[in-house]
Amino acid sequence: MTDTIQTPADTAAEEATEAVQAEEFLHLDPAAIIIGTNVRTDLRPDHKEFRKSIKERGVLEAVTVYRDEDGQYVLLRGQRRTVTAAEVGTPTGLIPARVVHQPSDADRIGDQMVENIHRAGMRESEIVAGVEQLALLGVSAAQIAKRTSIDRPTVNAALAVTKADQSRNRLDSGDLTLEEAAIFAEFSVISTRRSGDVPRVGTAA
Repeated sequence: MTDTIQTPADTAAEEATEAVQAEEFLHLDPAAIIIGTNVRTDLRPDHKEFRKSIKERGVLEAVTVYRDEDGQYVLLRGQRRTVTAAEVGTPTGLIPARVVHQPSDADRIGDQMVENIHRAGMRESEIVAGVEQLALLGVSAAQIAKRTSIDRPTVNAALAVTKADQSRNRLDSGDLTLEEAAIFAEFSVISTRRSGDVPRVGTAA
């Protein structure tokens, strides 16, 4: 008979496998999810475009919950999405949820802080790239605004920048904001038509 020696690496691998296997993905009624303790206490109403997106297309990124002793689902991450979905509704009335083991308070607080502190919005150059890709697929400006929940003026500005290489380069380098780049692009087009000099647009302080 051969004894099997369990190494720390083996133990860690088994624990990780068990954790993955224990996870579930469900669709839950957001109003039935208990909003657990969260380091983020700001529950101000979200931007109307975010609310509109949730109402029309639902929650696209799963929230994270755990089951308490009574079998109820308690929210860990995704507070804004869950609260908004409960308020405005979704096309199916449900939201996607990842169910995990109940974490320790230390793990919960640490994870919630990481989620909020290190969250970064899309850069304006990335928004322009995304708008351009949709436009190339034949999606109209109105539909781009609807699909992405980006306001129409921003979509129009992004489309204008895609047509002016110099403006786009200055946006990518951080020399101009999207609004400034759109203005620069407009002047570039006018200037080209008149065969004049391209006016300079100062950067924001």
